Amino acid sequence: MKIIELGAPAVCGGADTCTDTGAATGAGRCTAVLGCFDGVHTAHAQLIETGRRVAHELGTPLAVWTLRGLSKSGRGVLLGEKEKLEQFRSLGVDAVFISDFSDVRDLSPERFVRDVLIGELNAAAVVCGYNFTFGRGAAGNGALLSALMEERGRRCYVMPEVTLGGLHVSSTEIRRLLSAGDVAGAARLLGRRYALHGTVAHGKQNGRLLGFPTANLAVDGSIYMPKKGVYLTDFVFDGHRIPSVTNVGTNPTLGGDSVTVESYILDFSDDIYGVCASVEFIERDRDELRFSSADELREAIAGSVLRRRELDNGAAARINRETATKNKGGCA
Repeated sequence: MKIIELGAPAVCGGADTCTDTGAATGAGRCTAVLGCFDGVHTAHAQLIETGRRVAHELGTPLAVWTLRGLSKSGRGVLLGEKEKLEQFRSLGVDAVFISDFSDVRDLSPERFVRDVLIGELNAAAVVCGYNFTFGRGAAGNGALLSALMEERGRRCYVMPEVTLGGLHVSSTEIRRLLSAGDVAGAARLLGRRYALHGTVAHGKQNGRLLGFPTANLAVDGSIYMPKKGVYLTDFVFDGHRIPSVTNVGTNPTLGGDSVTVESYILDFSDDIYGVCASVEFIERDRDELRFSSADELREAIAGSVLRRRELDNGAAARINRETATKNKGGCA
């Protein structure tokens, strides 16, 4: 089992303090929140908040237990490990326990509780979602987990389903929204903007030839990608957040053959090759189209850039109106 203690924010390419050991860190027990946590969405945040309250009551550190090596064919993950750890850290998690799926998949529910939750985590209490399963063949559920923990004088809290706007909050639902290009809908379920993370890499420089030089973000191949198209975005790096327009696709007009993530960063021309960056998606602008000429493509890009500027202008005007309204009033 890998144990990661969350301290200061990790830097790109850096590593959190971690050990590959079977012993729980620190003295005493912990409160552990259990799950896969793909995306660390709003339902996961509620689970962790419940764990935080229990941990405070019991006077224990707050931990997350999760798995690696559990994958489904053709399905990408919503967050890489580094970004997932950053989300855990922001939610107040003290440590993360990561088990290899191959090490636990054949354990009976009883052995999973005895050997992993009690033996390795030394959990005084656990928190899980209503659909959490464990043990060989997913034979264990929340009710069995509660019974097995109580037999050992420990606590178990099983949280109900979370819905938002009539939608079940789940990683599956978020993927469905992303596959339709609904990045705004995905953001509501995530509790933050959907984002892709990577390193700025050299591309074919087609954008430069069109007058719109782009930053090509090299994204890990295991990450789930949104529907191909053009999006209004923010480009984030080194503490900077700059309006951008991002194309996710193959650039068919220019003969592309592989999916890339290319962002035109408004009013920016610095060399940022090799920089760790993120693209935060605000809304979908249009489909990726095959234009009859480079001039038509250039006009389409200019239109997207204009709409990105208008998006900020509209937000600024709304803030000004709200501020003016708050400042209205007579003499005291």
